[in-house]
Amino acid sequence: MTRLRGSACASGSRGAATLSNKMMRGLSFMVDGRDVELEPGRAVFIKRGIVHSFRNDTQEPTTCLIILTPGVLGPGYFREMAALIASGPPDPELVKATMLRHGLIPAAGF
Repeated sequence: MTRLRGSACASGSRGAATLSNKMMRGLSFMVDGRDVELEPGRAVFIKRGIVHSFRNDTQEPTTCLIILTPGVLGPGYFREMAALIASGPPDPELVKATMLRHGLIPAAGF
């Protein structure tokens, strides 16, 4: 699992994703232009190619479980993204480059 702080770039992907907020409050998702609030223990399924993002609306780190099928992202993607956000808001161009390198499609306007 990845500890999240701040927000993530909106993207579409080659695979489908199930996002599950098993642990904490404060994690919000944007799926196909709609805000989706997940209470602990709930999940949302995102079809392949649907633009989505997530953000932590609190100052505290939070945790979620993301299952991607097929498994298009490996641990390297998450390590690179964690390094980008470790010291604060990341450079959007570096985020885009990382996403593209790992097969994600940054949403228009990001």
